[in-house]
Amino acid sequence: KVVTDRPDVVVCDYRDTIIDPSCRGDISKAKFVIYEFRTSKSDLIKSGIEYKNLDKINFKTSTTGSSDVSSSGYDEEVELFNFSDEARKQVTAYEYWGYWDIRGTGVAVPFVATFIGDVMIRLEENTFAHQKIPFDVIKMMPRRRDIYGDPDGALIKDNQDIIGATMRAAIDTMA
Repeated sequence: KVVTDRPDVVVCDYRDTIIDPSCRGDISKAKFVIYEFRTSKSDLIKSGIEYKNLDKINFKTSTTGSSDVSSSGYDEEVELFNFSDEARKQVTAYEYWGYWDIRGTGVAVPFVATFIGDVMIRLEENTFAHQKIPFDVIKMMPRRRDIYGDPDGALIKDNQDIIGATMRAAIDTMA
């Protein structure tokens, strides 16, 4: 019996989230979402989720994903820093939320699976009462059949085109 329901809301970086492209802009029709996150052995144990096969992962030699080294500028040293001990060493985990016929009945049921490298550390049915993928998309400028919408730059494109054309005309006239 559920006594209280206090869900957490986490704003995810769109570069760490892969959404089913066949949903055509409607997240409720997505058949899967893959979320990439950095974690450590200590964080996994403390999380309260029963992860398995942690002994099969060599945390001392495992590396983070290639996307973690693509940053530049001020945060580059922070992004490239990693602990050397097994408990705190950061690795990249992939959490797959989707639907699959895990019972062999021909009906796909919602489940979650988490991987570090090629080791599956979590596999269970979706524990949420709504039995849906627990992700939502908020678009600032929605675009039909697009999951991410238009970027902020689309707001100023016309203005920039007019300013550019006016400046070119002024320079041509003065020349």
